[in-house]
Amino acid sequence: MSGNQVKLSQSSLARVSKISGGCGAVIQYSKDHFQLADKDGQIWCGMEYKQMPGHYLICLECYSTDE
Repeated sequence: MSGNQVKLSQSSLARVSKISGGCGAVIQYSKDHFQLADKDGQIWCGMEYKQMPGHYLICLECYSTDE
């Protein structure tokens, strides 16, 4: 993947995990992704969840392999 391409999660759902890490894929908002991303910022796999410090947003692909 070149430096200007963005990896996208296959799902618009994210799980919350106490374990940091993740693949860095952009997790799309379920509705109006571009509008919400402009307003609230993008979310990506492995970023800290602002509403729950010490917890991380994980895409379904990474979450399902985290067992």
